[in-house]
Amino acid sequence: MHSPIQIRYPEWSAAPDHDRAQSADFRRRLVAELEEPGTVGFGVHFADVVFGRVRQDEGGPVWHPVDV
Repeated sequence: MHSPIQIRYPEWSAAPDHDRAQSADFRRRLVAELEEPGTVGFGVHFADVVFGRVRQDEGGPVWHPVDV
């Protein structure tokens, strides 16, 4: 993933995504894994919010930064 917004919208591609459908599928599977209780993710491309958890809100999954 290249941005935390792709947690909510995994179908939004970035320029390096050569196969957009496959990339979106991978992001959906990764989001499902990150939603597991106790899981902390590391988003190397997420600027100043690299550590976080994925939680559901009223609109879908959202990246919540964790202060580590």
